[in-house]
Amino acid sequence: MENLNSFREWLLINGNSQASAKTHSDKIASFFRKYESFTQENLNSFLSSKIEKWNGNSYNFNINAFIHYAKFLKVEIEIPKYHKTEKRIKEYISEKDFYDILSKIPVIFEKSDKIKVIFTLLFELGLRPKELLQLKRKLIKKGKNKQKEN
Repeated sequence: MENLNSFREWLLINGNSQASAKTHSDKIASFFRKYESFTQENLNSFLSSKIEKWNGNSYNFNINAFIHYAKFLKVEIEIPKYHKTEKRIKEYISEKDFYDILSKIPVIFEKSDKIKVIFTLLFELGLRPKELLQLKRKLIKKGKNKQKEN
């Protein structure tokens, strides 16, 4: 594992943070638990065995580690392209999912009534957490609002 320590030091020297250097060397260490040498054939075999298990981000973290490791070793290896990952989050959760979450709140939180109210406000009003934080009592109209019919 002397090579991995040298790799980590190389990463730090080349501007990576401690956390990135540790993550990259951990990814390479997992490769070497299965293979003895860093070759194109071994890399392809390793990645093909993981493609179904990893989500897009995990795959890309590993690809990034392999790119850096190949540069460190000064070897020419064909590294696959990054996988595109869906960056958009769901626009909403279903009512079923909401009530499922609501039923689990008492198990997770000690003062569950307050948390339930917060989650219900977020869900029923369609607010984002930041919008809820900006909500002031004086902005909430008292009484029922009558909806205008179109």
